[in-house]
Amino acid sequence: HMNDLLHIVKDVPDQVSSRDQQRNGSRDVEMGYMSSMEAAGQDMQQYFAKAKEVQISMEQIRTKQRDLWKLHEQGKQIVRRQDMIAHRETMQAAANEVNVLAHRIKNEIQQLDDMNAAALRKKGQGMGSTSERTRTSVTAGLKKKLKDLMGDFTELRARIQSENRQVVQRRVYTVTGQQVPEEDIDRMIETGESETIFQKAILEQGRGRVLDTLA
Repeated sequence: HMNDLLHIVKDVPDQVSSRDQQRNGSRDVEMGYMSSMEAAGQDMQQYFAKAKEVQISMEQIRTKQRDLWKLHEQGKQIVRRQDMIAHRETMQAAANEVNVLAHRIKNEIQQLDDMNAAALRKKGQGMGSTSERTRTSVTAGLKKKLKDLMGDFTELRARIQSENRQVVQRRVYTVTGQQVPEEDIDRMIETGESETIFQKAILEQGRGRVLDTLA
């Protein structure tokens, strides 16, 4: 990214007529230019290292979302009440991990914002500089990606909740022969009563019949 920082040379003064002045002036300019370049280069290295951490954390969220969906699919084949309770807790823990990661990423992006604000006060990194434009663009991109990731996560949880509701509705119908309102189904899921209903269905109908019903 050193090429991106060549804008710093724009402040280099025109050549002067006196050979001595030119020699001394160019040495001063060169020293100032090199120190600015070095400082800006180090700052950008730190910035990109932090941005990379954010990207890695985001990839972890993607992985955990896929894991959560796999768990959900596996849960459809679980029939023992205790296993169902344990599975529900595992699902909740996996969802909590995503929320913890998202909170960490928000803090890391805030650190990027703080680094950007500090850089603006340094020579060659102010508003309109290549450094500032790069930082602003990358940081905005990371914020959007986090927003999209959490939007996907919200949709995933809603889809899981909807499918769970449908499964429980079928279980209740298998046991009672009645269609139960959604709010009652949600209450049964929250209280764990839905797991007991499934046990009753297995006792009355047999495991194979019940799993066919849920397919």
